[in-house]
Amino acid sequence: MIAGKKKRPTLVSEDIFAEEYYESLHALYESLNEAFKASGLTQDELAVRTKIDKSTISRILRGRRDITIKTGSRIAAAMQYRLLPLLRAYSDIGSANYFKPTPTHSARPAVNATGTVQQSSQANTTTVPANKLLQPA
Repeated sequence: MIAGKKKRPTLVSEDIFAEEYYESLHALYESLNEAFKASGLTQDELAVRTKIDKSTISRILRGRRDITIKTGSRIAAAMQYRLLPLLRAYSDIGSANYFKPTPTHSARPAVNATGTVQQSSQANTTTVPANKLLQPA
């Protein structure tokens, strides 16, 4: 580095930010849907427990509405779950998308029946655990 000249930071592209956002969003939709099915609640009951309009609950569960951590936590708590925001290094999980598509967003490699995604590279293939965002309270 030349004396007095600062090195520019490496910027992350908007495409990468968007991809990361949708991966996390879809993982949350999937986790909420699994918890909703396991809860035995109806959308009406979930709406009453959360004080969120039933149509909004429906759109969230179908992946047709963005969701905040606050709303996700409220819905999870109403189903006796805790939302766990997890950060994982790419070196630990790889960089492959591992969510199931919703009607609103394009398809990506889906989580298979065992809850894993096959991630391939030129040299090898590894199995990556699916990201579970909810745990029973």
